[in-house]
Amino acid sequence: MLEHLNVSHNMLSGSIPSLFGTMTGLTSIDFSYNDLEGPVPDSGFFHRASPAAFSNNKNLCGEVLGLKPCSNTSVEKETRKKNHNVPIIIVSASLSWLILSLALFILYALSRRAKRSRESKEAMVSEARNPLSVVNYDGKIVYEDIIEATESFDEKYCIGSGGSGRVYKAKLTLGPILAIKKLLCLDGEQMEKLRSFTNEIRALTEISHKNIVKFYGFCCHGPHKFLVYDYIERGNLADVPRDDMKAK
Repeated sequence: MLEHLNVSHNMLSGSIPSLFGTMTGLTSIDFSYNDLEGPVPDSGFFHRASPAAFSNNKNLCGEVLGLKPCSNTSVEKETRKKNHNVPIIIVSASLSWLILSLALFILYALSRRAKRSRESKEAMVSEARNPLSVVNYDGKIVYEDIIEATESFDEKYCIGSGGSGRVYKAKLTLGPILAIKKLLCLDGEQMEKLRSFTNEIRALTEISHKNIVKFYGFCCHGPHKFLVYDYIERGNLADVPRDDMKAK
């Protein structure tokens, strides 16, 4: 929107920017009495300008009355000056992109690290709350939890039965859902059942197989003798080692 451009008597050096030629609102210009050189902008308005507008400069040239035509050297020099800025712009843009990419990578790495740390802490908390974990294991507490969860092996918690005992479902206050196989000791058969119970414990502690559910432990003291397994949903108690146990 600039109409009058007067920069005379300012001791300016270098060349007149070629973008000045795109200023369509100009009605008058004056670049006189400076130290300017090189070609003037190649536009109709500059071509029609008065020679006085460019007088008393170092070495201006171009298609303007009173100025000598520009040699190829002058034009090439101006072109090289413009082209010299192109690599700088490219390098600056590339460097900015590299810095941005590096910053994003660092943020991503820190986010992943924080996530792993959070998951590790959650796992530790979960392990700490699990009464069956090695760290927190207390047989007496687990025994009391099982008795409380099954209400002293109430019939409503029974999910399977057989000749040697019954299986109960026990949901501990803190920890997994368990399947408890409780031994039935009948008069005259107590020693035989106890021997079978002991053999089953020995077998479960010595073998490991993907088709056998997880064996947590056993209780062979007091009125309640039982084995503790991981509870499997949908009645898959067939995986629990037993003699003639039938799941409900």
